[in-house]
Parts: sequence; structure tokens; C-alpha cells
Amino acid sequence: MGDAVRKAGVRAVRQLKATTWKPVQNWLANDWQLFDDHTECQLIVKPMESAGSDGVTLCHSPADVRNAIHNLVGSINGLGQTNEGVLVQEFLSGTEYVIDGVSRDNIHKVVAIWEYDRRPTNGAGFVLHGQKLLSGEHPVVQKLVPYAAKVLTALDLKYGPSHMEVKLTPHPDPKTRAENPQITDPCLVEVGARCHGAEGFWISIADDACGRNQCVAACEAYLDPNSFDKLPPLPPAPLYNAACIKYLLTHKRGLLKSIHPKALETITQLESYRGHEIFIKVGADVIPTKDCFSWAGCVKLVNPTDEGLQRDYNIIEQLCLDGLWDITE
Repeated sequence: MGDAVRKAGVRAVRQLKATTWKPVQNWLANDWQLFDDHTECQLIVKPMESAGSDGVTLCHSPADVRNAIHNLVGSINGLGQTNEGVLVQEFLSGTEYVIDGVSRDNIHKVVAIWEYDRRPTNGAGFVLHGQKLLSGEHPVVQKLVPYAAKVLTALDLKYGPSHMEVKLTPHPDPKTRAENPQITDPCLVEVGARCHGAEGFWISIADDACGRNQCVAACEAYLDPNSFDKLPPLPPAPLYNAACIKYLLTHKRGLLKSIHPKALETITQLESYRGHEIFIKVGADVIPTKDCFSWAGCVKLVNPTDEGLQRDYNIIEQLCLDGLWDITE
């Protein structure tokens, strides 16, 4: 995927697929000039399969990379599959976005763009706390949409849905970075020829914020060319409502004795509240959230204002830290 995008002159994450350490060692030496086990660097090692940051490891030296490969290859991932290999990637700093698009006859339209709230949490580097929909007038949309079209064209994805993860990173040219440090450049992390996942939990808030969702738009792209032609090329500007998904995190390891009713009632009474799911059960052992497989639940939030949405998001964040879960360590 990345090779095809780069051959088209479009930036994509530099990476190597491997099942053993030796080809990675050669790649690090030849492409990165990393000859010593303890030379400082920043690289990502992750399973070729799985999802939701499962097994994604930030490495600070070639020795870390070797250890990560050893730990991941042959292990069972969050989907219950054996990790047959890994991807070793350059580390991309910056904010991550998801671009949900649909295409017909090589005409690409963006139905929704989500901004990820990823932060170091519970000893993991990339825990997803939430994801917020962006308006078509948001400044980053003007960079992301034409870039996404170039990626899809480079990959010859002419029909159907696409789910693309992109980071806005510092410009790759050192001189440009030095002269204009505020300039950012899109870089592809990965893209799938599919709709947004998460069992469709996001669909109703996409409808509330954008007036449409990717699943319906994908059907139109396949089956109804007239409806596809009428589909706007960007999300609404402004959105009909501010909207996001807030993931429920746990921060302790132990037995879940109870989910405090008052705290849960506080969430369900929020102005923005539109629904929730709890993934963990009273009486079960829980662990601190480090990836999507250890989320404790999720909440749909929709509000007429960005300020109201952020207020309710922050309330839930605090309750996850103190008040929602009774965990005996």
C-alpha cells in the first residue's frame, strides 16, 4: 500500500513488513543509518493484523525494535489470531485523523472526518480517548480532502467506501520545517476499502452532525448514481451539531465490584448524551485501558455547541478517573 502511494509521488509512512529480526536490522542500517543497538530513534512496531492499537509499540532504539518483534510474532492478538508478522514504521508525530469516503468511477467524496484524541495513558503511548467529527470548513479539512483523493487514485480504489487514517505531521523537508515550523503535511498511516467499523456505533451521531453516514453513501455509490452525484464532496459547513464518541477508560487492575449508579446517571443526564454501551461486567477482572480491546465502554455525545460537547466530554473523562468504577485492586 505505502509503496504504491509513494510511487505516485504522495507521502506515506515508511515501513517494512517482516517476520524476523534480520531483514529489519538490514533496513535500519541501510535506510536509517542505525547501526548500533542502542542508537536513539523513534520507530513503531505493530502487528500486520489486529486493530485498535493492539500490540502497537513505540520503540526508542533498534534493541527495542528487536524485542518488540520477538514479543509480537507468534503471539495471539486482540482478534484471536496469531501474529504472523509485523510492520516496522517510522514514528509520525502530530494529530491523527480518520477520513471516511466513498467513490464511484474514480470520483471521491468525503462523508466524514474524525479527529482522534490519542494520548499516552496507563503506560501505553497511543490510547484513544475519543473521536470528534469535523466540519467541512475546518482548516485541516482543506489539506486532508485533496490528499485523500490522491491516495485513493494512487491505489486505484475507484468504487465503494474507504476508511483512511492520516496524520498531519511536521513537513518532511528539514529546511521547510526550520523556516515554517507551523506547516504540517498529511501522511498516510493506512487505508482500508471498507466502511468505518466499531459495529456501526457511530452511525447515529454521524447522521445528527452531518445529515448522512458512510454506510448509506456507500450503497448509493454502488447502486444509485443519481444520489451519489448529489452527495456533497465534503462534510457540512458548519455541522448540524457538534458530535463525538467518548470512550470509557479504566485506570486500575482488579475486580470490578460495581459501576456506581449515581455516576452513570450523571452521564445519562448530560445535555449531550445520546446513548452508551458498557463492555465490562460486574464481578469480572479488569485491566487498565491500553487499546480498544480494553475499553470499558463508550458514550455517544451530540450537542448544539462545541463548548457544550467539550464540557460533557470532560465530565465523563473525570468520572472514568474517579467515580464511575469501583475496582478492588
